[in-house]
Amino acid sequence: MAGTVVTADQDALVSEIFIAAPPERVFQALIDPQQVCQWWTSKQCPIESFALDARLGGRWSYDTSRGALTVNGVSKFHCEGEVLEFDPPRRLAYSWLANWHDQPSRRTVVRWELFQSAKARG
Repeated sequence: MAGTVVTADQDALVSEIFIAAPPERVFQALIDPQQVCQWWTSKQCPIESFALDARLGGRWSYDTSRGALTVNGVSKFHCEGEVLEFDPPRRLAYSWLANWHDQPSRRTVVRWELFQSAKARG
């Protein structure tokens, strides 16, 4: 069942989506800079760089060129963080600090859990 739920305390968004690819391929698309730059960019928010030290405790960062999108007065976006969970190809979690957030020092956690759906297994 695909969809998004906001937790009762409004502290988390939980989204479930179906991607017609095996977890191994999706995991690579999450950690490979070339692939991230391909799927995570847009004309409004063009990626300039993405780097990820793909290991527990590794650092990651993301920067854009100045684009058409402006959030909280920022149009050249930067975010960074630390890899908190790394269990290829099933789980990836990282902290997220973003310069466009209304509180730039506020840490968010992004967590990906990948699994092969029963539908895909046949």
